[in-house]
Amino acid sequence: MAASNTTSTCLISPDFEHYNITDLPDSVLPVWTVLAYVNGIAAPLTAVSNALIICAVFGDQQLRSKAYTLLLAALAVGDLLVGLVVEPLYCWFFICLLKECGMCIFTLNVVAIGICNVFSMCTLMMVSVERYLAIELPIWHRVHVTPKRVKQTAAAIWLTLPISMITFVILLNKHETLKKLPPLRFTLGNIALILYCTVKVAITAYSKTKTTKPKAATQQAQQEEDHERKLQIQEFKRGLTLGILVLTSVILYFPSIIFNIIHLVNGKDFTPEFKYIAQHIILTLINLQSFVNPFIMALRIKKIRKSLKIKITSCLSMFNGN
Repeated sequence: MAASNTTSTCLISPDFEHYNITDLPDSVLPVWTVLAYVNGIAAPLTAVSNALIICAVFGDQQLRSKAYTLLLAALAVGDLLVGLVVEPLYCWFFICLLKECGMCIFTLNVVAIGICNVFSMCTLMMVSVERYLAIELPIWHRVHVTPKRVKQTAAAIWLTLPISMITFVILLNKHETLKKLPPLRFTLGNIALILYCTVKVAITAYSKTKTTKPKAATQQAQQEEDHERKLQIQEFKRGLTLGILVLTSVILYFPSIIFNIIHLVNGKDFTPEFKYIAQHIILTLINLQSFVNPFIMALRIKKIRKSLKIKITSCLSMFNGN
């Protein structure tokens, strides 16, 4: 069964190596089948869990009035699109490989994965910068990092990112020089900023929790200090949530980083098994991050758990009433 060698008629058509299905190693097709099932099962679970997080944040006045939880909701929006678009497209992509469909589905898959995952990474960067400002410059953060500005920034990213990604894919398809640059180089700056802010937040939070201040002279001053201390503890806990999200990202993105380093060193000198299996396992792991993130948010943030409980209880009562 030979794969179609017709030229793609897509406006945007990244290079895709056509090959005969019968020439592939025996281990490739079973792995593709398993990955298709994994993405297919994860898709509805990812969509539902992230939709619940979004409803919990925007359905609670206190949660949607905070910049931090709004950014987490923005992260959940990107993860929701992974469940609604990326993972179903990935399943379709595997089917097209086996059924010899046109490679326009490959283009759709590349663009969808690129937009959603880059948006998630940019949003995680925004969360890390917000936590950095909250810990290092708390007064400045309270004055300048407002929910309105957070919404405007997220909206600006939403508007510019798809255009930028599509433009990049077009340039990638037309310029041979860009094709030689591995994707790792385009994400190192973002990753470095996320890791710097996260480590800085963790170090500052730890040092401040170990610092003991002398008691204030008056009761009112002591109450103000206690209130400020409670606010700091809340910020530190949110910083810990960020650390868990970043650690999860590092674990799930680590195979991708290793793959790109190997690609940078060895070029295209891969074994067939590594060539046709590794990259799809890597993309599946990256997609699974969108499934893990909402559970981290729900487990780490008490107010989100309470809001989720209220929403779910309300829906169940309405369902039972009908």
